[in-house]
Amino acid sequence: QLLFLAMLCIGFGLKAQTIPYVAITDLNFVSSSDLLACSDTSAYLGDTIKTRGIVVIDGNLSEVASGSVTGGARPFIHIVDTANGGTTNPFSTIELMGVYTDANGGLQVPATFTQVVAGDVVEVTGIVGEFNGSNQISLLDANSFAITGTATAPAPAVATVGDFNDPNRINNLVTGEQWEGAFVKLTNVTVTEVIFFSGNRVSFNVIDANGNKLNVSDRYLAQKLPSYQTVNPNSPQTTGSFAPPVPGTFYNSLSGVVRHDANGCTGDAGRGYELNPFLSTHYDIGFAPPYISMVERDPKIPTSSQTVDVEFNIADFDGTVDSAYFYWTDDSTKLPSQFTKTLVTPNAGTTGDYTFSLPARPNNTYIRYYIRAVDDQNNNS
Repeated sequence: QLLFLAMLCIGFGLKAQTIPYVAITDLNFVSSSDLLACSDTSAYLGDTIKTRGIVVIDGNLSEVASGSVTGGARPFIHIVDTANGGTTNPFSTIELMGVYTDANGGLQVPATFTQVVAGDVVEVTGIVGEFNGSNQISLLDANSFAITGTATAPAPAVATVGDFNDPNRINNLVTGEQWEGAFVKLTNVTVTEVIFFSGNRVSFNVIDANGNKLNVSDRYLAQKLPSYQTVNPNSPQTTGSFAPPVPGTFYNSLSGVVRHDANGCTGDAGRGYELNPFLSTHYDIGFAPPYISMVERDPKIPTSSQTVDVEFNIADFDGTVDSAYFYWTDDSTKLPSQFTKTLVTPNAGTTGDYTFSLPARPNNTYIRYYIRAVDDQNNNS
């Protein structure tokens, strides 16, 4: 009887330690009522689970440096629910962080993690977590990640910038959360700002026709600059090769995986939902207008006897600058179309530096001016 009771207790203990299987869609799902109430938290947050998915991104394309992980890189991929043949449906994709904690407390990456390719089917045992509002699974141990088969590489779902953020880049949980982690394609967007940071990194903001704004970020090799040294041990390149756009660039489409950097009603101060392209083909440029930059005025506070030099640079991303004009007026009643127009040419010995000299005017004269450039494809800035 004692032996029977002991075996029974052991059996109950083993049953209690069984790790449940949970489909990715169930891991991610949040009801509309919860989203309306500004709650996007997974019902499984903090749980240890098993799941299965089809790899969206080759494992050697992630580029996230980490001093706390052995090898110096913290790799990420996204996996989509195997249901429906891997079709990208709402709530069906999640980010997977390829790191586990070893017996000594160190962070390690399984050897196979950075070797997977899009279309591989993987089984994962891990802990459901979140980072800045974005769901992710981290691995339980060294045996928590296995390739079990192959399938068709997932295709992107079509979404709009307005599904994710408003014109102030505030996240829209009700329509955006269903695509968190997903591979999506956006169409007809225009670059508004290009943001260089950390010395060798770049992101940029795009808007749709309604002004809704989204950041395009550089988590993967596709958006790493030539000055960037890759950290993924299996990277196909030693440096990046991305040529950043200029403000005014129009993309027929942009594709990538969606991450959440929560803000707005969540109380966080992130960038909202953002897009991370992972292949060079994800940037489909329609046209890029001339880029007018480095506009400076000298002197900034002139006397009535001084002319004022306005210096600037004009470059073209996908062609050449065909013509440039400087418009100005000291008549406060004139419309911009009525300003004095002057054709300007590059300074001697340069290809893109210009200077226009405004004539001296009496003190307290209000001068308005602007610069217009046209490229060889008749695009205007």
